[in-house]
Amino acid sequence: MSTGVLRFFSSPLVLAAGVGLLFFCIAPATINSSIPNDINTGYYASYGRNLIRYAPAQTHVMNFDAVGPGTPEALFSPSRYFKYYIDHPMLLTWLAAVALKLGAGSLLAARSVSILSSAGLVALLGMWISRRLGTYAALVGMMAMLMTRVFWIHGVVLNFEPLTAFLVFAALSFFTDGFFGSAGRSSIVLGCLFWFLAMLADWPAYFLAVPVAWYFARERRWLAMVGSLLIPVWLYMGVMTYYGINTGDPWLAVHFLIRTFQSEIRVHKSSWTEVAGAVFWNGGYNFGAMPAFAIAGTFVMCRRGRTESNDRLFMLLALGCVGILNILLFRQWAHDHTFWSYYFLPAIGLGAAEVASKLKFDGLNWQNALFTFGIILGFLNLIPVPNNLQFGVPFRVELPWHDDVDLLARSELPYYGQGYIARWYLDRPLIDAGMVISGGLPCRPERSFFVMRDDEWEQSSSMMKELFAPVKAFHWMVLPIAAGMKSTGLSCEEALKAVSRS
Repeated sequence: MSTGVLRFFSSPLVLAAGVGLLFFCIAPATINSSIPNDINTGYYASYGRNLIRYAPAQTHVMNFDAVGPGTPEALFSPSRYFKYYIDHPMLLTWLAAVALKLGAGSLLAARSVSILSSAGLVALLGMWISRRLGTYAALVGMMAMLMTRVFWIHGVVLNFEPLTAFLVFAALSFFTDGFFGSAGRSSIVLGCLFWFLAMLADWPAYFLAVPVAWYFARERRWLAMVGSLLIPVWLYMGVMTYYGINTGDPWLAVHFLIRTFQSEIRVHKSSWTEVAGAVFWNGGYNFGAMPAFAIAGTFVMCRRGRTESNDRLFMLLALGCVGILNILLFRQWAHDHTFWSYYFLPAIGLGAAEVASKLKFDGLNWQNALFTFGIILGFLNLIPVPNNLQFGVPFRVELPWHDDVDLLARSELPYYGQGYIARWYLDRPLIDAGMVISGGLPCRPERSFFVMRDDEWEQSSSMMKELFAPVKAFHWMVLPIAAGMKSTGLSCEEALKAVSRS
C-alpha cells in the first residue's frame, strides 16, 4: 500500500468520518439493556421530544417533565403540577430536539448528538496533534482514544459527556492557538464562544476557568484572569435564575448550590475511600492501564522544555484539571457512575501521541514502529480488566404498555430511576391509586395494574406478596389487580386498599 493511501486513511477527518459511520451502524434503534447507562438515552430523548411537541409557553424551552402526545399531562395524574429538570443546563436536550425533529422522532436520531460529538472529538484531537507532532503521532493519539471501552460505550448514549468533552476540547484548541501561537485575540474569542457552549452543555466545562485563569495569572494579565473566573459565575447565575423564574424559586441559584453540596460534594453517602475505589475500578475497566500515557506524556513534555511543548503541556494539564475537578466536586457521581471517565479521553490520546513522537516515524521502518506501538496500546487497554461496575439493566417491553390500561401508583416514584425508560416508551401518566380508592376515579379490574419500585415491593407485607403475582419490567413490580381479585375474591377497591396499607 502506498504512503499516499496510508496518509489518506490516517487523516483525522477521514478516520472521524469512519468512526461516525460505524457508530450509526452499531447504535441500537431502541434502548439497549446491554449498554451501561443507556436508560439515560430514553430520559433525555423524552425531554427533547417534549420541546418539539409542546408550545414554548409550556416548556419555557427547559427540560419539561410531562408526558402525552397531545395535551401535556403531569407524570402523576390527576395532578396538574408539572416539573422541570434543573440538574443540568439545556444544550443537550435542545440539540436532541433538533435531531428528533430532523429524524422523524427516532431514538437513533437522538443518539446522533453523542455520535457526532464523539466523531468530532476524534477529528479535533487528530488535527490538533497533527499540526504539532505530525501525522503518525496524531494517528497514535486517535488510536489510543478509540481503543478505550468508554469511548464506544458512551458514544451512543444520549448523555452530557460526549457533547461537553467535544466543546471543551474545541475551546482549548482555540485558546492554545491564541495563548501560544500567532492567532492572537480572534482565536481567544472563538475559544470563549466554544467555552460558553460547553458551559451550556454541562457543569464540568465550568472547571475550565481554573487553567485559563492560571495562564492569565502567569502572564500577569490580571483583568483577564478575573474575567475568566467571573464568566462561569455569571453564566451559572443566568441559567439558574432563568430556571428559578420559571419554577417559582428566584433564589434557585443559591438553593441549587446548597443542595449539590449536600448530595454530591460532601462525603455522606460514601467515604472518600469508597469513591477512590470506584474511580480506580471503573477507570480500570474503561481504560485499562492507558492513563499511564497521560502521565508519561506530561513527563516527556516537561523534559522537552517550555518553548518546545508549552501549548501541548497546557492542553494536557487543562484536560486533566477538568477531569479531576469533576471527580472531586461531584463525588457521588464519580462513585455511582462511569460518566466521569469520559473527560480523560483526549488527555490519554494526547499523552500517547507525545510518547509516540519520541519514535522516528519518518524513516524506512515507521510502519514497524507504528505497528509495535499499536500492540502496546492494545495490551495496556486490556491490563487490568476488572468487572464492570455499571451493569446493563434488563427490561421488557412486551407488556401492554401501549394498550388501554390504567397504571396505578402511590406516587410518581416509579417514573424515576429505571423508569427513565418508561418516559420514552410509555409516554402517559401514572394514576393516583388514592383517587381510585376514594371513588374519584373508576376502577377497571381487568385493565388496572398497580406499579411500584423494586425496593417498595421488597418492603411490602407478606399478605400483599401473597395477594399479587408481580411481573418485573423497567425495574418496577407490576401487580395485576384482576389477578388479585380472582385469587381472593376481593373487589378492585379492596385490593387497592390492601396494597396501600402494606
